[in-house]
Amino acid sequence: MKRVVVGLDGSPPSFAALRWAAMLASRADLDLVAAWAWLPGTVDLDPASTGSLLAAARRGLESWCAAAHPAKDPELVLVQGDARPALLAVAEEQHADLLVVGPRGIGGPAGIRIGSVTSDLAHHTDRPLAIVPPETAGLRIDHVVLGVDGSAGCTAAIDFCADLAAALGVSVTATLAYDPLLEWVPAHDRHGWRRHAENRVDEWVDPLRSAGVTVDVEVDRDIHPAATLARATAAHAGSIAVVGAHKLGGLTGLRRGRLPLQFLRQAVVPVVVVPAEHAAHTARADEPGGSR
Repeated sequence: MKRVVVGLDGSPPSFAALRWAAMLASRADLDLVAAWAWLPGTVDLDPASTGSLLAAARRGLESWCAAAHPAKDPELVLVQGDARPALLAVAEEQHADLLVVGPRGIGGPAGIRIGSVTSDLAHHTDRPLAIVPPETAGLRIDHVVLGVDGSAGCTAAIDFCADLAAALGVSVTATLAYDPLLEWVPAHDRHGWRRHAENRVDEWVDPLRSAGVTVDVEVDRDIHPAATLARATAAHAGSIAVVGAHKLGGLTGLRRGRLPLQFLRQAVVPVVVVPAEHAAHTARADEPGGSR
């Protein structure tokens, strides 16, 4: 990991996201970029002068960053346009290893936990996306809970988690929700469902151990992966969650998979959604001549 981009819009949740991203960047020695996707019509100035609007927007972004008191001063980026495509474009241009946002922005209705912009980013990002609840943004990252299921999204999440946990020097708990329809042998038997599931997870998380990260494996007999992940994060103080995701085929481009989107709607800890496409993106960047 080298660079983190955080999206700001003047809302308290975005300030909390900046503080969290700055804390992460400071601990892991990462570059930090604060980006505001702004529209001239939302700035309370005479729109006759584009230069004046840009200057006012930059002053606004500077004041937001100062008010948030981040642990590390960010580079500032202004981009004009709708936040959804604009933040994804900034992350691409900045070669970001992680895009960070709050769960909802300044325009979101009260009582909605995940706003439309954040939800759209979760569906369409091809880079890891962290959604940071304000109530836990100031907590130190001491542990990572990783949801695993053997999918391509899981593989991408494991690779990201290896880099993150190694950079922070924290341990990881890999969790699997396993629901055997019939349990013919006891769980302690070497042929039992739990032992079989633990062996599978052990194989999946080899990249973490190869990176020098301490990994514990937890298999929970539950048909609800989001509930399993919630229990694991609650059991480990200072946890964040990392989950993989896939895109649907066809024209929608939406995410599929029960775990990422269900857990986002109920999570009280920072959640990093790692798209399956990130594995291919990282491989291209690491090739000779690739841009990072």
